[in-house]
Amino acid sequence: MSKDRVQRVFGAAAEMPAEERTRFLERECAEDPMLRAEVESLLGALSAAGEFLASPTARSDEAPTADGPGDGSSIVSQESPGDVIGRYKLLQVIGEGGFGTVWMAEQTEPVLRRVALKIIKLGMDTKQVIARFEAERQALALMDHPSIARVFDAGATETGRPYFVMELVRGEPITEYCDRHRLPPPERLSLFAQVCRAVQHAHQKGIIHRDVKPSNVLVTVADGRPLPKVIDFGIAKATSARLTERTLFTEHRQLVGTPEYMSPEQAEMLGVDVDTRTDVYSLGVLLYELLTGATPFDGKRLRSAAFGELLRIIREEDPPTPSGRLSGLTERLGAIASRRGTTPDRLGRLVRGELDWIVMRALEKDRTRRYETASALAADVERFLRDEPVEAGPPGSLYRLVKFVKRRKGPVMAGVAIAVLLLGGVIASTAFALRAERQRAVAVYHSGRAGVEAAKAERVARFTREMFTSIDPAVAGDLDKQLMRLVLDGAAAKVDDEVGGDPEVEASIRLAIGQAYTAIGEYALAEPHCLRALDLNRTALDAESPEALAAQRGLMDVYARQGRYDESESLARGVYEVRRRRLGEDHPETLESLADAAFALYGRGQFADALATETRVLEARRRVLGPRHKDTLQTMGNVGTCLFASGRYAEAEEISLETLRLRREVLGDDHPDTLSSLNNVGVAMVQLEKYGEAERHLRESLAAHRRVMGEDHPLTLMLVNNLGALLAGQDKLTEAEEFYRLAVETRERKLGRDHPDTLLSKNNLAVLLPRLGKVDEAVEMKREILEARRRVLGDEHPDTAFSMSNLAVDLSRAGALDEAEALHSSALDIRRGALGPEHPDTIQSLNNLGRTLERASRFDEAEVCFREAAETARRVFGPDHRLTGVYALRHGVSLTSLGRIAEAEATLLESNRILEALLQPSDSNLRECRRTLAGLYDALEAAEPGQGYGEQAAHWRSRLGE
Repeated sequence: MSKDRVQRVFGAAAEMPAEERTRFLERECAEDPMLRAEVESLLGALSAAGEFLASPTARSDEAPTADGPGDGSSIVSQESPGDVIGRYKLLQVIGEGGFGTVWMAEQTEPVLRRVALKIIKLGMDTKQVIARFEAERQALALMDHPSIARVFDAGATETGRPYFVMELVRGEPITEYCDRHRLPPPERLSLFAQVCRAVQHAHQKGIIHRDVKPSNVLVTVADGRPLPKVIDFGIAKATSARLTERTLFTEHRQLVGTPEYMSPEQAEMLGVDVDTRTDVYSLGVLLYELLTGATPFDGKRLRSAAFGELLRIIREEDPPTPSGRLSGLTERLGAIASRRGTTPDRLGRLVRGELDWIVMRALEKDRTRRYETASALAADVERFLRDEPVEAGPPGSLYRLVKFVKRRKGPVMAGVAIAVLLLGGVIASTAFALRAERQRAVAVYHSGRAGVEAAKAERVARFTREMFTSIDPAVAGDLDKQLMRLVLDGAAAKVDDEVGGDPEVEASIRLAIGQAYTAIGEYALAEPHCLRALDLNRTALDAESPEALAAQRGLMDVYARQGRYDESESLARGVYEVRRRRLGEDHPETLESLADAAFALYGRGQFADALATETRVLEARRRVLGPRHKDTLQTMGNVGTCLFASGRYAEAEEISLETLRLRREVLGDDHPDTLSSLNNVGVAMVQLEKYGEAERHLRESLAAHRRVMGEDHPLTLMLVNNLGALLAGQDKLTEAEEFYRLAVETRERKLGRDHPDTLLSKNNLAVLLPRLGKVDEAVEMKREILEARRRVLGDEHPDTAFSMSNLAVDLSRAGALDEAEALHSSALDIRRGALGPEHPDTIQSLNNLGRTLERASRFDEAEVCFREAAETARRVFGPDHRLTGVYALRHGVSLTSLGRIAEAEATLLESNRILEALLQPSDSNLRECRRTLAGLYDALEAAEPGQGYGEQAAHWRSRLGE
């Protein structure tokens, strides 16, 4: 790789627009990856250097440029590659501005590293320029933040020209990085929030950047994760203290910043004080571009405008909202959405609403209406990512309606009362309609008019039933659930008055009301209506009548959702037997009842039986109803759920993805069944450790559930709980705790303290607490959960075993080994019987029991547990899975304790091979493996000196960095 070729490719690439640069490098460096790496390194350093004091003297009679001094003059640097300044050897120029030159340099002591060295150009060392230069140096020196380029050193050349040395940032502008990696909006927003935090740090040190833009926000990769770096504080301004003794004042009518990212107050140029909110505005522009691929004002238009017109646009014109801009980018929208890992429709829906509000608040012309600080902007973005209400809000009709309701709550509630009265009239009409329908079945109509009246009555009856049963989130959309509750409460109060003397009519309406309550998650209110409907139909008609079976199914659904699985299965089996006998095995209604029974089996923890039953239903529904029928897709989703519960996560992900695709095509994005599939895909991905994809699916599903179902709906709370699990898996412990506590508190209020879903969320929270140092609270909570699960689910339920295992882990660590061993042994027995010997939970129980036996110094018994866990993991997960490596590590450590050196060595080397391919060097499991290997070879060296074991011990210690 010749130096001339590097310089040629670098020079050509540096002159290109960002969108052309990647294609050029792919073509020029197709067969030379080393060349591309070197060129990209230089380009990153060039971006890091930025433009020193760009456009320092723009005037009202000239368009601003970004090329340095207004007269276009250039001053050649005195230094040459190879020169040494202090401890730094100059390698090559990577950036030049009007007053300074930035070199890539090599530091020779006390550490060897490459740095960026910035030095004033020869001939530019006037007092004013030196003041500007020292301002930048001091601005950087004041700050200490991982997302701000650091200053290492400062000094002066032999000729007295100041220089300073800073971190060499090898990265690319944040917009280019996001586009090249096709980052979806949530990941872009997460990076953006980090940028806001960095800018806030500068503000807290008294520094305003005043030129926040993509080329001054570079993204590097640290520990496998993207890390933004804010660079180029060359036009920074002190907010509360003088940066140097020669404080720099902005020259009158000087344009400071880049037009596309410039705040209105910067464009005033009237000496108005520019405060930290100017950076908030520029951050808003950056966020706008990350979401839409465009800036609020078109750069070509700004740069072709006369200077006065340019300033007027920035000060006075209101840009379109981000979603409005997207809708106007018809020809480019497909490519823009693709670079964000989504489709045009989904991108538009995501941006429309809260993200529009956030961006436009940051871009307010009146800075008093912007976010007060960069951290406030970051906090609102993070609230959006957590699906919490954002501080920014729309001044539109919905916003005004909310204010109206708050001011006039009485009249609004009176309107609801009127709706309830009207509903009472509808119920009365329905009673008449149902009676007419029955009469028509037995009467002989001699006139055509009588037939017309009967048909009208039937339509009224059908309308009323459908009105109640359509109170479903899929139909209701974002209708306020409290309003729906009020209407249903009012209807329920009218039933006795209007139809209390007619059991068939009352049963029909009560069942409809009960199903409507169930749809909005009000199970306790649904139960008495379904019970009453069942009793009335059994008495007035027949226990096996279609009406009685429908009421029995309604009650079964309520019991299942309340966690009363034994009662639910009994009702489901009863309906199934009747329908199978009367309608046949493959009748859709018979299959419906068989699916109901499978749901109850799943709730009881009989996952293998539930999976077999659901698979049987799926085969029949595909044959009878077709592969795209709503009920067929429901069963596909249930099969995925059963596969997940059985520990077959890859299979669960596969069928859940296919179900999601079909449901989107058949039902639409916002149907509750589609949202359920989004959740199922997400939780499977969590178990497969695909955390980024999992988070996208779960957050999308949670946002939609909140919009469609409401904040307190049980399905929404399921998503809150699942997101907590995802965050815990990513070690985002504080955020995970917030989600878990929200799920626990709301589920206790809505479902009760002993509901299985409530206990699930409490269990998850209890497992998290020790990682937050809250061990005592965790142990107390785990005891309560275990007692509740034994009471509610029984001693043999897998969830009960889960609670036993969780409590035993804490007891074992605390030294209560006898109680811990008893609980671990019981959990293992339950899991072997209920889940099978190869279920991941069973393997985990083996490992946990082994750890407790090891703590009790019962090493032989512990090794048996560890061996079985490791062997089963190899068979179930495969030879290269992370868990296979972790269980092999535990077995290897156990063998070492027993002095079985040859077996230990082989097992630990296997563990190291697996773990180092998957984990960072700092991972505790990988470090324990290497530390154990070093100790093992130390012991061998002591026993057999001179056999080379000492060198092997030193090798493993070196891998530890010790």
